[in-house]
Amino acid sequence: MTDAYMGIDQSFGGFAIVVWVPEWQKADYDLKAYPAKNYGSGVDRLKAVTEHIVDVTHDIHKKDLDVKHICMEGYARNSRFRREEAGELGATVKLTLTAAFGKPVSYPTIVAPTQLKQYVTGTAKASKDDMKRGVHSKWGELYFNDNLADAYGLARMAEAVATGQTNPDNLYEAEVVARLNGHTEMPAAA
Repeated sequence: MTDAYMGIDQSFGGFAIVVWVPEWQKADYDLKAYPAKNYGSGVDRLKAVTEHIVDVTHDIHKKDLDVKHICMEGYARNSRFRREEAGELGATVKLTLTAAFGKPVSYPTIVAPTQLKQYVTGTAKASKDDMKRGVHSKWGELYFNDNLADAYGLARMAEAVATGQTNPDNLYEAEVVARLNGHTEMPAAA
């Protein structure tokens, strides 16, 4: 099996998953939107998200990838309508991950949006365009979609959390990783 790291940027407007495979120096990505006019609201939309994650994880297993760590962006406190903060989307993602992966991988590290910005760009106040530029300048990956850029940054953070390795030229990376609570919601006895 080949080691891989997953980043998830969760939102109904642009749900992005990136799987980074260091050995291949390659990232696979998936992006999907779930507008209410197409998916309805409530359970129907959450079911569509679940099916999407299941499809992506089946592809991961078919490629014989061993996901070592997952970082998932936490809630943006000022997001429009604050739907994600209600917890339904995050709960759906977490429950689907527990069905796809064993412990401790199925307990993602929750990363605050400001922590992700700091890790990628060196500043917690980076704009969406700054994030896309940061991913491109730091790792050579060009994403025109900010959700994919965020998910890529999260996948690279997952690798850093799992391996403890950050770029020594960017001390802010180590500072961010040190503040993260790995496997954020995993019980101590698990």
